[in-house]
Amino acid sequence: MVIQSLANLDTVYILEECVRFYLTSMDRLRSRPISVFDPTINNTHLQEVIKQLLVQYDAVPPGGTKAMHQNRTEFESIYLLFNLNHNEALYHFLSLPSDIRKQEVCERAWQINMAAIDHNYVRLFRLLNQLSLLESSAVHRHVLPLQCNTLRQMNTAYSSKACKFSLSELCAMIGHTSSQDTRSLLVSHGVKVTDGCVSFFKSSWRE
Repeated sequence: MVIQSLANLDTVYILEECVRFYLTSMDRLRSRPISVFDPTINNTHLQEVIKQLLVQYDAVPPGGTKAMHQNRTEFESIYLLFNLNHNEALYHFLSLPSDIRKQEVCERAWQINMAAIDHNYVRLFRLLNQLSLLESSAVHRHVLPLQCNTLRQMNTAYSSKACKFSLSELCAMIGHTSSQDTRSLLVSHGVKVTDGCVSFFKSSWRE
C-alpha cells in the first residue's frame, strides 16, 4: 500500500488505525516482559507508520479530499509529542498551515515542546495532565527523563538544610499518582525523604 504510493482515504484510515494500535499497545503492555512486548520495536514501527501517515496527508491538499484530513490535527499532535524536542518534528510543525497549527490539540503539543525546551517543568507537567490517552501514550517515553530533570533542577534550587519540600506536592507537580512512586524516584537519585518531606542537597544527587 505505502510502497505503491496510494494516496487515498483507505490508506489514511489504515495508517491512522495502525498508529492507534501501536500507541494502545504501548499503554497496555509496557509493563510486560521483553519476551511479550518490546517497546523499542514498537516505537520503531510507530515512528515509521506515523511518518508515512503525514506523507499521505501532504499528498492531497486539505481542500482536495476533506475526509482524508478530518483526523489530521490529532495525528500531527501525536507526532510532535512522540518526537518531543526533536528538531525534525519541530520544523515539520512550523511548516504546517496556520489553521492546523492553531487547533487546540496542536497548539498544546507545541506548548509542551516549548516548556521542555525552556526547562519550565511546572508548566510542562500541567499541560501533560490535559492530554488524551493516545497523546499521553505518545509522550510517555519522555516522561521519566523529564521527571528526573525536574528533580535534578529542584535539587539544586532548593539545596539547603533548612529547606523542606512536601512530598505530596512534589508528587502532584511531576505527574505521579502515588507518593510512593515519587519517593522511590527520589531515593534512586540519592535524595532523602523523611516524614513526608523532601530534603534537597546538591552533594547528594546521583545519576
